[in-house]
Amino acid sequence: MRKSVLILLGFLMVAGMLILLREPSSSPARSRMRSGVASSPPPADIAPMTVTAHFAYVVRAVDGDTLLVRMGDGRQERVRVIGINAPESVDQKRPMGCYGVEASTRMHELLDGKDIEVTPEPQDDRDVFGRLLRYISFGGIDIGAEMIREGYAESYCYKYPHPRCSQYEALERAAVTANVGMWGHCSRS
Repeated sequence: MRKSVLILLGFLMVAGMLILLREPSSSPARSRMRSGVASSPPPADIAPMTVTAHFAYVVRAVDGDTLLVRMGDGRQERVRVIGINAPESVDQKRPMGCYGVEASTRMHELLDGKDIEVTPEPQDDRDVFGRLLRYISFGGIDIGAEMIREGYAESYCYKYPHPRCSQYEALERAAVTANVGMWGHCSRS
């Protein structure tokens, strides 16, 4: 009973925070706080979440495409962001990828300690490593799309197709053309 009450209170707190975060305001500081990601609204080319999402708390970013989260039921899970691949930064069996530290740092900045929306893709629930596969949203922004747009990750559609591929690939092409993030700092051999 007590656990149920705590879960309900946690849900109500998250719902209240989301309502507050989405309220319009003319204050620039309030605008930055509302999105938690950028001081400007999300670009029009980043589609809103459309599938039923669940809430989770980000314990910490593991790297540029993986999170350690606490789900609404209290269990901790590793979550792989669907549709992106960030340069390697933590796997000791692989060499450090160019821009891996920067991608990991950016994911920490965006999501550590935040309540996020995790949206499943009905076709794939877990990857071969047992991580949940989810689209991640914070403040109405698709984090996978944002990481691609900022040049911290590439679209992973060539290996794992998903419903947002055309959008993610367009964002990657724009980032490559603009030499944003890793595209302007790493060799493309």
